[in-house]
Amino acid sequence: MKIMSFGIGILTAFITMNAAAEIMTEEQEKAYEQQQKQRKKEAFVKVPDVIASYANSIGCIFNLNPENIVEFPEGGDKLFAVFSIDVGCSGGSNMSRPVFVELELSNASMQYYINFEHSGPSQTPMSIPQTVEKIYVKDEKLWYSALEHDWNKDGICCPSVPVTAELKFENGMWVGVPVVFPGNKKTRN
Repeated sequence: MKIMSFGIGILTAFITMNAAAEIMTEEQEKAYEQQQKQRKKEAFVKVPDVIASYANSIGCIFNLNPENIVEFPEGGDKLFAVFSIDVGCSGGSNMSRPVFVELELSNASMQYYINFEHSGPSQTPMSIPQTVEKIYVKDEKLWYSALEHDWNKDGICCPSVPVTAELKFENGMWVGVPVVFPGNKKTRN
């Protein structure tokens, strides 16, 4: 019995020493965090290509302003973007529409990937204005700015009415919740 207790004691000491050896020093933790931040930056640089690859699989005439890729919440592992595309390559001079996408950072590969549950034409309803100019974070919320048509004066090419809305994902769809303030002459969902 004493031999067995002695063996268990040695085994416990060995496991404890291995666990202690696996704990990082504060300096090692800082170096690891810096390495992860650098890998995240490198992954971010590739995001426009990830979005382009996805967009070109669903349509034609892809247009992405890289400034319309935002991290939300700040410091998190999710990005949101908006691009325009002619879904299904239907052609025509005014067939493009906005598509919102969510990207998530894989901690294993440190690469961003498209979250298909929150991305794509079927999650971006036709009620979102056709000309979304900007997506951004303000007051810890996701917003977009767009232009809509004033059908009394605008040509089909050139909407002129500014619209700002908070962007939310509800019931499997992106929803624009319009805000009424000077400059928002017209609002809609």
